[in-house]
Amino acid sequence: MKPSKMLPVLYAGVLTGVISSVPSILLLNFVNCCCCAGILAGGILGVFFYKQHFNPQMPQMTSGDCLTVGALTGFVGAFVSFLLSGMFLALFGNVAKDFILHQLQNSNLPFPPNSLDEFEHSLQDMETGFSLLNFIFNAIIDPIFGLLGGLIGWLIFKPKEIVYVQQIIQQPIPPPQEPPLQQ
Repeated sequence: MKPSKMLPVLYAGVLTGVISSVPSILLLNFVNCCCCAGILAGGILGVFFYKQHFNPQMPQMTSGDCLTVGALTGFVGAFVSFLLSGMFLALFGNVAKDFILHQLQNSNLPFPPNSLDEFEHSLQDMETGFSLLNFIFNAIIDPIFGLLGGLIGWLIFKPKEIVYVQQIIQQPIPPPQEPPLQQ
């Protein structure tokens, strides 16, 4: 019987969620912008953790196991990211919104009267809906990239096949006979 996939999925999913949601670490956000590399790494990490639970008496892990681990890791990562993003939003406020409003207010661009106030009000109204929409989007996209990470993890950590080579001793093959020359 194969080991459970839940513990490796939870470990890798939590790490993926942290990588995806921590706003203050610029390098991690840059990594996620590069084709969701943090989520791919989470799928690979999930396969690595899953492989650690195998012993020689168990059947070998298959590519299907690795794809399942990667996809579940992506989904858990999306959920953890949603929870942590909500927590950061509650603790620090919407830092991106404040930055954009600060830049607009300090710019020398002429705005119509009350336009910045209306813009700020509309951004506040969108926060909750955007967070829920972001979770739905991530719940679809993250398992896909986690699945790809699981496939890469399979290619990296798949069981090595032992090939037994049987040495065959053959008699040397005589050179071919040349046909007689016709005159």
